[in-house]
Amino acid sequence: MNNTRSIKLSALIAFITFNMIVINQVTAQNTTSSPALDAKELELINRQPISPAARANENVLGTEKRPTSFEYQENKGTKITEYSSDGRPVEIQVDSRVGTHYEMSKPINQSPTVPNTSIQRVPSIQLPF
Repeated sequence: MNNTRSIKLSALIAFITFNMIVINQVTAQNTTSSPALDAKELELINRQPISPAARANENVLGTEKRPTSFEYQENKGTKITEYSSDGRPVEIQVDSRVGTHYEMSKPINQSPTVPNTSIQRVPSIQLPF
């Protein structure tokens, strides 16, 4: 009976020793094959764009050029341009010599509106606490 105990004990010690050797070799391989990244490598990874920059090709139409119906330019540099085309509201652009830019056009909805009188208004009161 002592003999079987010693055989089991020696088999257990051999198994544990073998596992310790295998675990040490695996951890040694993992640390040498994948070292941690340094700050420069992390910075390079983080600075990469998420996706490549998009570019328009010849099949993509740009902004539609409207024909000018009136154009005036003063000697001091102010330029007035009016655009009118069928079915679209008239737009006027004013550019000055100092860099200001104005766009004037009619509102989209020209229909008259009826004021909503069914809403009863209640005054608001502030009560300091």
